[in-house]
Amino acid sequence: MAETVLIPPARRWRISVTSVAVFGLGALVALAAGAVLWLGLGSAAESTRRLIHERSDTVLDSLERELGSRLEPIREQARWIVSLVADGKLDLEDEARTDNFMFGALAATPQVAGIGFFRPDGTGRVWYRGERVAVSEDRSKDPNFHRWMMTGKQAATSAWRDPIWLDTLGKAAVLHDSPLRKDGRFLGMFGQVVLTEELSRDLTVNALPNTTPFVLHQGHSVLAHPQLVHRSPLGTGEYRPLAAVEEVGDPVLAALGAGATREGQWLIRSGPGLDVSWVVLGEDVWHLVLQREMPRYGEWTVGVHVDVENSEDRTVQHMLQAAAAGSAVLVVAVVLAVLVGRRISRPVRAIAAAARVVEGNRLDEVRDLRPSWIREMDDANRSFNRMVEGLRERQLIRQTLGRYVPEKVAHELLSAGGRIEPTEVRATVLFCDLVGFTSLTERLGPTGIVGVLNDWFSRMTEILERRGGTVIQFQGDAILATFNVPVADPEHPCQAVRAALEMRAETRRLSAAGHGLGCRIGIGTGAVVAGAVGASGRLSYTVYGDAVNLAARLEALNREHGTTILLCGETAAATEDLPIEPAGTTTVRGQSVPTRLFTVREDAPRPQA
Repeated sequence: MAETVLIPPARRWRISVTSVAVFGLGALVALAAGAVLWLGLGSAAESTRRLIHERSDTVLDSLERELGSRLEPIREQARWIVSLVADGKLDLEDEARTDNFMFGALAATPQVAGIGFFRPDGTGRVWYRGERVAVSEDRSKDPNFHRWMMTGKQAATSAWRDPIWLDTLGKAAVLHDSPLRKDGRFLGMFGQVVLTEELSRDLTVNALPNTTPFVLHQGHSVLAHPQLVHRSPLGTGEYRPLAAVEEVGDPVLAALGAGATREGQWLIRSGPGLDVSWVVLGEDVWHLVLQREMPRYGEWTVGVHVDVENSEDRTVQHMLQAAAAGSAVLVVAVVLAVLVGRRISRPVRAIAAAARVVEGNRLDEVRDLRPSWIREMDDANRSFNRMVEGLRERQLIRQTLGRYVPEKVAHELLSAGGRIEPTEVRATVLFCDLVGFTSLTERLGPTGIVGVLNDWFSRMTEILERRGGTVIQFQGDAILATFNVPVADPEHPCQAVRAALEMRAETRRLSAAGHGLGCRIGIGTGAVVAGAVGASGRLSYTVYGDAVNLAARLEALNREHGTTILLCGETAAATEDLPIEPAGTTTVRGQSVPTRLFTVREDAPRPQA
């Protein structure tokens, strides 16, 4: 038994964690709430709620829905056309029929300015709205086209691409493309374009007073803005299809692009999915800028900036003043709550750390937990220390048992309260001994032969246990092992033969006194009885039955047949995937019918572990 460790006595005076939570954190929250109410944060919070929810959630959600109502039908139409091509219902090589189909698709999606299909060789056809014009094009010499085609060939689904410049229309547009495949063969790319000026027009329709909606691309280019509806400060063409934020004529966006913003000094702050900034123009004219990313369309950011002075009169000023003061109080309360919480949670973290060490079965590294002033934590620490001592004693018992009985049997003994009931089962028995043990003993002497046996037994046991076997006995230079008892294994014959092949190969790699080692193995399958037998005060786990006698007899018969591994017929029948061949017949004592013998060819490869 392990040495008993004295548990430190409990402290006489302790305080409960409930008291700490109620009188500590409760007092901090009450102080913060009283200060906020005293500063009039009630009305300020209402103004903040109205500003954030109405301007961010309502406005941004409305903008996203407006954009989605225009763009999502394009995605759905692309999926439909992709499925038609994949099913063979739309032949893109039939130009006349394809032209009629594509003009119909344009009619179904009025937001689409044009549709195009291009093959990997650069040839394709484009259908434009308006005059129902279909144009054949060849872009094989355009390096950008080939990069686009390679990207599409590797894509699995449709996607929104970066804005492009349409030379035919002299305008910027957003591209949605889809790879077309039929029978697993890549046919080309199908694309639809939406003019950016149409997106700007959509933003203007539902814009609220004193608000300016916008859509940015990559944070520095303007994709949609009310200023772009009637005039278009376009980029330079293919390499810069969009206007920069400072080119639109919106001073708020220009300041936003230049980084001239103020953030972090007001109650309204950035949060998950919402970026909040403040821009000051002129003589203390504040603009609130709300932005949210739209990853489903690419590197898009939808946003709106609000003229705070004109939209909310002086109410927002009062709210900001009250919010600033209330925020300071709340920050102090939070800091104090964190400090108190860390102090309270320290013993909890200690228990968690110790539990992780116990979970890793490193009981010797577990240190006794210290007493705590918190009653519940002190009780938990004492209980944990006693639990660890119990686990150490149980581990010592199991380790001690494992030295004298198979580990699986020791585990079953501990689980069953120290008793093992006899079990009758069909199992496979393996009997193995060293070749030339007597002469080897004469050459090495008692001390040397013990070292060789211990090394050989260790290697063989490792192989047997890895294959699901259990070593029952070490008999001189022999090993008796079982499969399917005490641990069930439906593939026990095959596992036993595989273990035998590994044991033979491993033994042949060993040497002693300048001579290589060899072994003989017999394997028999049949009914056995396993259980603990012996005197009332001393029991031994063992197995009995014809399969045990048969395995021992087969091991000895290896000398007469010039083999190293012999199997009975039932074992051989269950190992058809191995190179088994007949080795004759023999009569085993106690059996009236001759037993057919089988062996594993010497050229049989060693099975993978």
